[in-house]
Amino acid sequence: MRRRILTATVAAMVMGTVLFPATAFAKQPKVEICHLDEDNATYKLLSIPEKAAQRHVAHHEDGYPLGEVPNMDGFTFDENCGLVDGGPTGTPAVRLIKEVSVNGNNFFDANDEATALDQDLGFGGYYRFTVINEGTVALVNVKINDPLIGLVDHAIVDLDPGERAVFSTDWTTACQVEGFLVNTATVDAQSADTGETVSDSDPAVLHCSEIAG
Repeated sequence: MRRRILTATVAAMVMGTVLFPATAFAKQPKVEICHLDEDNATYKLLSIPEKAAQRHVAHHEDGYPLGEVPNMDGFTFDENCGLVDGGPTGTPAVRLIKEVSVNGNNFFDANDEATALDQDLGFGGYYRFTVINEGTVALVNVKINDPLIGLVDHAIVDLDPGERAVFSTDWTTACQVEGFLVNTATVDAQSADTGETVSDSDPAVLHCSEIAG
């Protein structure tokens, strides 16, 4: 009797069906990562199961194509795990200093009525412009506008950070009536890195009157 029971049990084990979840044998989706080869300090593109990829990125200096490079500010991966140096973006800034002269030789930064230069009726002012790159990135497409003297989109040289450009014009404004003649110029420029436009303006003031001879 004991032999029959043992035989029946073995037969049942052989003939029985054991079911496993279908996901146990399903292939996990693969994703691409940029894996750091510590021996030569380079990254290589790997295609591994998604969960393994998550562990790599969480616990190693690995990343994803087109993503940020771990512990390297400003760097990203290209699609093949090459390093791309985005670098810190500079800050564009420009300054305009407009000066006026009544004789074409001595120039002053007369910005308001208190500092205005005296000029006789029928005469005008001469102007000098200084453009300074006060930012941390090169400036391009630098142009000055001063409509009152006919200066429209006057292009000057590109400017590196800290660089300046100075030029004078023979065009003048005439004192036609008594009072203060305010003439404002504007400079516009673009960041060489991002194309962002920056601008500045500065007035020059004359005090027009009958000056006693």
